[in-house]
Amino acid sequence: MGTFFLSILNTCLIGLSLVSCVSDSKKDSLKTPQAQAPNPNPIRPERDSTDTTARVYLTFDDGPYTTTPGLMQLLAKKNIRSSFFIIGSQIDKSPWHDSVYQVVASNENFKIYNHTYSHAVTRGRIHAYYRNPAGVWQDIVKNKSYLPAGMSITRLPGKNTWRTPRRTSRTDRQAAPLLNLLDTLNQPEFIVGWDFEWVSATSENRAELDNLIRQVEQKLSNSSPGNRDVVVLSHDYLYRTPQSLQLLSDFIDHFQRKGNVKFDWVEHLPGLHTGAAKTKPS
Repeated sequence: MGTFFLSILNTCLIGLSLVSCVSDSKKDSLKTPQAQAPNPNPIRPERDSTDTTARVYLTFDDGPYTTTPGLMQLLAKKNIRSSFFIIGSQIDKSPWHDSVYQVVASNENFKIYNHTYSHAVTRGRIHAYYRNPAGVWQDIVKNKSYLPAGMSITRLPGKNTWRTPRRTSRTDRQAAPLLNLLDTLNQPEFIVGWDFEWVSATSENRAELDNLIRQVEQKLSNSSPGNRDVVVLSHDYLYRTPQSLQLLSDFIDHFQRKGNVKFDWVEHLPGLHTGAAKTKPS
């Protein structure tokens, strides 16, 4: 599992049984702010016209997964801000999965967000899932017990859908009823999609990685100052091999060398830090 994961997990297990370590106290522990050392180079949540720093938001869906510890070890070594969209049913699979979730939640560079409790996508269920927008909203609310208090940022299963102060998309006929329901309920829930996806081929092929880098660079260079943001979707399960982890490491190194690119959390996307979710069609 790697020394990083084992050291933290072993600390949790000293003097306690695994069952007691992963009890319902996880929900309360997330609500207690952790003391952090001052950042000598802080990232401002909201930018003004003088801030031309580009931001890349690395997001990882569907965890915790068996490959999550290795992924976390790499991200912790790189010391970058990373976003995990977690699934409650994955956490509840076993004490081991819950312990992995605990490690993600305890790292000051990692933030966790909502990817629904059930992620009802498998075996064609996605169509029936979105036909019941009230049920989807209940699934989102159920998963909030695994998030820090007040966290209202969700990524929908299988849908590149947006509902933020800067972006709202209603072209997907399956997801649109949910957005309409959130408007009707006046729910300040942000829905975050992505700009580019790290697919399985990206974890296997250097040429695919280079292509993704070119796409990200092109979008950043074509964006106006103060609005240079790129969200990259990935999944925990795509990092099964040393090669896949090395390619992710190379991606991070490439943008860190540029100096004017920061890796940040999705809650610092324009408008999400201080704004309210958009409630009117664009």
